Amino acid sequence: MYKLSEYLIDNKDGWELFIEKLIDNKKFDRSLSPALLIPGYGMNSFIFNYHPNGKSLAKYIADKGFEVWMVNFRQMGRSKCYDDMRYERYSLYDIAKYDLYSTVSFIKEVTSSKRRDIHFLSCSLGASIGFIYFAFFGEEDIRSFTNLGGPLRWIRIHPFIRTLFYSSTILKNIKIKRARELAKRLLPLIGKTPILSIYLHSEHIDMSKADEFVETVENPNRFINAEIAQWMKQKDLIYEGKNITHEFNKFSKPLLCLIANADGIVPPETVRFPLYIASSKIKDEMIIGNETIKFAHADLYISRYAQKMFFEPFSEWLTKVESSS
Repeated sequence: MYKLSEYLIDNKDGWELFIEKLIDNKKFDRSLSPALLIPGYGMNSFIFNYHPNGKSLAKYIADKGFEVWMVNFRQMGRSKCYDDMRYERYSLYDIAKYDLYSTVSFIKEVTSSKRRDIHFLSCSLGASIGFIYFAFFGEEDIRSFTNLGGPLRWIRIHPFIRTLFYSSTILKNIKIKRARELAKRLLPLIGKTPILSIYLHSEHIDMSKADEFVETVENPNRFINAEIAQWMKQKDLIYEGKNITHEFNKFSKPLLCLIANADGIVPPETVRFPLYIASSKIKDEMIIGNETIKFAHADLYISRYAQKMFFEPFSEWLTKVESSS
């Protein structure tokens, strides 16, 4: 029996963040560290506890006995802004410094687990936010770090993505609204076009459920778009004089880089890069997909093969890490 609890927490920077906790009452094991699912860019945490054709990623992890947390950062899901000055103007550093820090602090305070260090299950740009968090707050509160298709240093960039993020000046002046509504209308029309395959493979997804799974879509932020454009040009993120890539050399906790084999949003070469520089004793790579069944960025969460090829082996990896110490 799954139990889902909801919370609103103050991020100390003008927002109340909407956070959910999922446990299986029969399987929950207090000796295991909590697991935190950190969403990527232009999405909220909805997709973590949803799948168009079966059990969600969050439920797979809860089935292993973990307490599973899902956070919505600012401008995501049901998070609420109470300071209009902080609504749109912020950086990835702000999300790490305030949103993720507040989330970690809250989980440590209220968790039912005996342990207070947390498995960071960091998706796409959520992994980048996790890297920034480590650079400024260290690894004391991190049990393990999973990079689910996210960039630290841009080793390779798909040409289409490079074109989209060519000019930070232009991007800073383009405000995108109603992205979810746009996705509902366009996905059925462009689902089988080649360019969409860098993001998802519609032939492996129940597109009749598009109205449901686009609930995870959020409006992109123009200032973050501009920041990404600059980041792609300089390769590394730098805040307050700290090069986030260089700081990650010091990371020593278990590290997993989980790679969608046909990801065009964050190519495999970029996703696996942290493995080369981390000081971790446990460093693993998990490639999702094969020559017949390709996985792109969004396929990890909504492909009809996600449970067998991603959710199951990944939840087993978490269990293995727990038993390693």
